[in-house]
Parts: sequence; C-alpha cells; structure tokens
Amino acid sequence: MKTILTHGIALPILLGASCTAFAEDSLTFANGDITLSGGMGILSLHAEEIVYLDAGDPTMLSLLRWDSLAPVLTTRLDVVLPEGWTLRGDVQMSVGGDSYMDDHDWIDPLNYDFDGWSDRSQHANTQLEWYFNGSALVGQDVVLNDGMTFNVNAGLKYTYARWTAYGGDYVYSTTSGSPRDDVGSWPEDERSITYQQSFPAIIAGVDTSFERGGWTFDVSAHAGMTFLASDVDNHWRSTLYGPEGVRYEERFLSAPLVSLAGKATFAVSDDVNVFVGGSWEQIFTGRGDTDIFTEHDDAQLGSTLVDMAGANLGSVSITAGLTGTF
Repeated sequence: MKTILTHGIALPILLGASCTAFAEDSLTFANGDITLSGGMGILSLHAEEIVYLDAGDPTMLSLLRWDSLAPVLTTRLDVVLPEGWTLRGDVQMSVGGDSYMDDHDWIDPLNYDFDGWSDRSQHANTQLEWYFNGSALVGQDVVLNDGMTFNVNAGLKYTYARWTAYGGDYVYSTTSGSPRDDVGSWPEDERSITYQQSFPAIIAGVDTSFERGGWTFDVSAHAGMTFLASDVDNHWRSTLYGPEGVRYEERFLSAPLVSLAGKATFAVSDDVNVFVGGSWEQIFTGRGDTDIFTEHDDAQLGSTLVDMAGANLGSVSITAGLTGTF
C-alpha cells in the first residue's frame, strides 16, 4: 500500500548504428572496422520507490522495494571510423525470472526507523515484465602501444523497467495504539501494484582495451546524469482516494549515474571470439513531484505534491557470448 498524506507529499533487438567514412570520392569500410557481439547471462535488479514525509525531508513515509533475478540478452555494435573516431551501441534486455516486492509504510509508526513501520505487504508473486538498458556513444581512440587502446566517449543512455506484483500478504495497523492488528492475504492471481521506471541520461566515460596472448581484456567506467526521469505506479487495490484504485505519476530532477563493466575475450579465429563479462550500474535516488490520478483510465487528476517522491535503480549482470569482426 503506497500511501501519501497531503499534509506535506537469440538477440531479438540490435541497437543499430550506421556510419560512413569518406575516402576521396567513395564510402569505404576497411576489414575489421565493424565488431558485433551477442551474449546471454543473468541479471540482478534492485529498484526503490519512495514517498517522503514532506518536501525536503529525508524521512520516509513509504518504501517499495522491487527485486529481480532474471535471464538477460546483450548485444553490442562497435564501428571504427577514420581518424580514430568510434561509434558504439549497447543493449541489455530482460523479462521473466524470479522477482519479489515488499511495501512498507510509516503512517502511524512505532518510530521512523525501518523496523518501526505501521503497515507492510509482501509480494512473492511479482513479475518483471520488461527491462531495457541501451546506450549510444561517440568516442575517440588513443593507441598507447601495440597492445593497449584507450577510448574517451560520451553519449546517451536509456533505462526502463516494469514490474507487476500480484496477491500478497499484509500486516496493517488499523487502530491507533494497536499496531499491526490486521493480518491477511489477497488472492495470488489478482493484481496489486504495477510499477515502471524510465531514466534517460547523458553519460561520458573511458574504455581501456589491452591484449595478452590470445586474450583481450576490456574495462569501462562511465558516469552521467539522468534527465526527464519519471515513473508510473498503479495501485489497483487502493481505496485511499476512491473505489477505483489510484495512479501516481512522478517526475524527477536529475540524479547521478555510474557504471563499471569488464570483459575478457579469447580469439577462436581471426574473426570470431568468445567472451565472458560483467557489469554494474547504479542510478542514484532522484527526488521529484507526484501527480495523483483517482481514476486509472479516465485520468482524473486529484492533486499534485511537490518534492515528496523518490526513485532509484541498480543492476548487476554476468554474461557470455560470441564476438564477430567484419
């Protein structure tokens, strides 16, 4: 139950990149200018959806935590242009797997420590409906020696995640002075909460690549800021604002983003390699405003609360796959 008080609140997709290099009067690509990688692995996601007690106050009134462990598909396209310029596109996609959500509220709390919550619901039947993380970068290669290359790059990133929680067990405080007196559960096949996040971002960073024998090792580090970030939260059971549930639409100020990635590639032939890699990314908490809609379908705006919403998203992945050079 997300509560706001008005007193203060394979490889099915390829990220394509097309480019041309002018050599005299012709368009040419030399052998080895295009590298395509694809793989699959496992992805861990953790997202938080926060309602604060008041504008500018770090005290939480509500916290929903969404966790997933799911299969992931990855693809990457690298294009080398003249004069050391590069284009790069990356995509991660995931659906399904094993997910879980819990919702804690501090409406009439024992205290505002985490364990002092007044209401809680737990949703073991939660589904990751879609996860997408894509980026497009323009870079410049600097060759340090025959075996090491350094690339400085910048571009855009977009991250999207969507979950639905079904059923669940709840513990509510319905009477002042008698905390946690209402205990029960909902049918497992009925929707409780659907939540989605959207994080466009500007990023910049460096990639380092070096060779040892038949192996190539790549390490990447990037940082950036989100912009026009948003989320949508449908509480299908909530009767706080009426009998038809409630929808929260939230818009966030910029928040920092950091990511690290590494990959080890072994040359099977001149044009085909195998790789294993891992990545970590954190979009830190951004705060913003909330529009409350008292009808899901008719979009009846009930009220707007300023600087009482928060959201963040973190991911870790391990993948393996093939790389081909053309």
